[in-house]
Formats: sequence, structure tokens, C-alpha cells
Amino acid sequence: MAKIIIIIINTKKITTFANKKNAMIAPIIIFAYNRPAHLRRLIDSLLQNPESADTDLIIYADGAKNPDDPDVVAVADVIKGIKGFKTTKPIFRKKISDSPPTS
Repeated sequence: MAKIIIIIINTKKITTFANKKNAMIAPIIIFAYNRPAHLRRLIDSLLQNPESADTDLIIYADGAKNPDDPDVVAVADVIKGIKGFKTTKPIFRKKISDSPPTS
């Protein structure tokens, strides 16, 4: 069974690294697989933070062993529809293999 891993960065305030002259907001990285409803809830929660408009979002989505997996397709659709962050960078892996990638 697939697992979803979510790292929550203080949901009340996105962590900032700042000095008084130059504020820099930490990017958010999400790893997603086959839980479109959970991903949508996470995105909606992050967008409630006023600093989300200044935040870079990176989403890594695994592909499916079966290319017709409706949940994996739905996750990709959720990712493609995300708006409200400074930037959104989706990274889609085409397929999950049973063996680790070789370099």
C-alpha cells in the first residue's frame, strides 16, 4: 500500500529566515502520490497563510505502476491547478519502477 509523507512547516506561519533588511521565506516541498483529497486539503491549508503568495512551492509526484491509476491521475490534475503561490514547480515522475534508479 502506498504511503503519503507530509512534512508540515508550522501551519500558522510559514517559517522565515530574515534579517531586518532582507526577508527570505523558506520554500515548501511536497511529495505526493495517490491521495488527491489529502493533497488538496494540504494546499488549501497552506493557501490560508498570507505569506503563501511570497512562497515558492515545489511538488514531486510519483508516477503509477499502472498508468491508468485514477488516483495518480487525479493528483496530477490537482497539481496542475494550483494557484496562489509565488511560484509552483511540479516535478512528475512518469512511472514507479520496482528497482531503484541507477546513476
